[in-house]
Amino acid sequence: MNGQRLAGPRVLKSGEVVSFGEQIVLVFESTNFDAGATVVSPRAVPVAPISRPVQPPPPPPVDYAGSVPASPPVTTEVVETRSFNPVIIAIGVAAIMFLCMCGIFFWWVDATFRWCVFFPFLNGCP
Repeated sequence: MNGQRLAGPRVLKSGEVVSFGEQIVLVFESTNFDAGATVVSPRAVPVAPISRPVQPPPPPPVDYAGSVPASPPVTTEVVETRSFNPVIIAIGVAAIMFLCMCGIFFWWVDATFRWCVFFPFLNGCP
């Protein structure tokens, strides 16, 4: 408090600075100083409510030119249509056909026992 470390309880006076770490700094302000108000007491003391003057709420902010509107502007719904590129579709169809042709070819080679004809480098081929 006020730049010094506290080792125990202490009654705060108006204007004293209390720091919690390096980033939290509080200033104690009091209009009616009561020495017993900040000390824990085992006896129950009735506390009178503090009457504060009632202040009217602040007026709403006034809109001015260049201010951000309170709600987003109304926009019309834009429907996005996608067009498919025929080149991409053709490449996809060609890739699927190539894989099917490879599968049919290897099935035919296996079914007719022609592994050594097409792949002479395999083990077991004369």
